[in-house]
Parts: sequence; C-alpha cells; structure tokens
Amino acid sequence: MTIPSPDHKRYFIEKLGLSERLMERCLGEALSAGGEYADLYFESVTSTALGIDESLVKSASQGISLGCGVRVVSGERTGYAYTDDLTPARILHAARTAALIASAPSKTTVTGFHRRCRSVCNQVGRGTHPEPRC
Repeated sequence: MTIPSPDHKRYFIEKLGLSERLMERCLGEALSAGGEYADLYFESVTSTALGIDESLVKSASQGISLGCGVRVVSGERTGYAYTDDLTPARILHAARTAALIASAPSKTTVTGFHRRCRSVCNQVGRGTHPEPRC
C-alpha cells in the first residue's frame, strides 16, 4: 500500500492541469441530480516490469495509468463513473453520468429480452421448440 506524499494534491493540480475550481464544478455536477454525497477519486499509477529467464532480461515494460472516478450516493443508490481522460469536459461528463446512475429509478423495464424455456429447449434441442425465439 502506497501512502500519498503530502504534495499529492499539488501533483494533480500542477502536473495534470487540474484546478480546485474544476473539482468544485465536478462535485456540483455530481450532486445536480439530487445526490446527498459525492467524491472524486484521482489515480496516478506508474508501473515497471522486467521479465527474467535464466538470468537474462527477456522483456521490459513501463506504464502510466491516470484517471478519475466519480461516486455519487443518493439514498440507498450509488452511481459510479470513471474516465481515463482528465480533460475538464470528460471529468464533468463522468460526474453527470454518476449523478444520473444514482438518481435513476430503482426499477426499470427491461426490453429486448425474451424468456427462455430451458427445460424444453434442453430436452428437444435448439430450433425445434414451438416458440420461435426460444
């Protein structure tokens, strides 16, 4: 587990061009659909891997992963959205998406799915059942 350094906030503000004003706008957008709580989770991970076989380096790779997750809580519902594009427009879009997920009705009508008759289909085989979509 990595403990963030005291200047971790400055890293996102200075290195990635984010501002406290943008973060406030994102939290406001996240709460715009009636949520009671919202948070932003910024992530920056650097990884390095070496593949060694018989004392020889066979492969090497390095990667950087950046992103922002937005969580919104509305009653007993939670909405979450993530973006790896840290432009203001994409973070705001993730905030709106999480807000809409959290505020969506708890029951929705599912369309486009048909009931399957597993017992009959398993006995008579696919395509021989009288229901055309079974």
